[in-house]
Amino acid sequence: MTPAIPLSEVVGRLEQDFPSVPSPLEAFASLVPQIAAVQSVPLRDFVLDSFWERGGGLMVRNGNLVAGVCTTVFLTPELVSFLRTRDARRWLVFTHHPLDMESTGRGFLAPAVEWFQALQDLEVSIISCHVPLDIHPEISTSRALARRLGVVAEDTFWGYADGQIGVVGPSPVADVDGLCRHVRRELAVDWLQLHRHGGAARRLAVVAGAADHPEVLEQACDLGCDTFIAGEWYPRFIGISPNDRAWAKEQRRMLKTLAATLPMTLVGASHYSTEAAVMVADMPAYFAQLGLPTIFCPQNDPWR
Repeated sequence: MTPAIPLSEVVGRLEQDFPSVPSPLEAFASLVPQIAAVQSVPLRDFVLDSFWERGGGLMVRNGNLVAGVCTTVFLTPELVSFLRTRDARRWLVFTHHPLDMESTGRGFLAPAVEWFQALQDLEVSIISCHVPLDIHPEISTSRALARRLGVVAEDTFWGYADGQIGVVGPSPVADVDGLCRHVRRELAVDWLQLHRHGGAARRLAVVAGAADHPEVLEQACDLGCDTFIAGEWYPRFIGISPNDRAWAKEQRRMLKTLAATLPMTLVGASHYSTEAAVMVADMPAYFAQLGLPTIFCPQNDPWR
């Protein structure tokens, strides 16, 4: 059995390697309180004040020791049973998002009170690493996705905070149909969010997760990309509040209109599947340096 190490040591190492960004640049600093209020979930009973203020880092502390790490993309309802069946007591959940998400339903959701109570019983703490993992120059969501797809990064784009989110490189498959088959196979997705422009796929822009901002697509086009691969290039969720629903509806309209004007094929392979790559391939090697075993909690339906 691997000996447990202090949680403070793991947190300190992560803060050093993935430093937090100012709260105005971290969407979850405002989104987590909003979702909690809309759903009437008392997250303040479980979430640390420091996380509430900045939207990232150590989110829930349920002990002082870490025996292993469970990586995940979202805080799904299934995570608790996944940990229980593996007797993962005193493990640490390392998540990209501090919320659950229905990418084709209500959007971001807060876990239930019972979910947090179950993690207390298991002495499982939670760390969320969102923007810092998106902009890291080596271990990042988009770089891991590019490596998974066989794209050699030659350039970067979409500057955010003090880093770059997207990467650009030559396509591993020269035609759109073949590339789509390649993406479905490598990421284990049954279907793609596809807007086709021509049949060639020579130069790719790669962004893991949501790339539902017009300027991001335009930047990739300006870099000479004929194909753009992301989790989603327009939001599919409906939203759980009037503001969410209005924002998502307008973004869909705007991005679909823009897509018709760009000389670029757009491919969405699900928010979950594109961001899972870093959790499956890169983070286990990172935590192994700390002497911690790692397991990944999968999501059965990538487009849930």
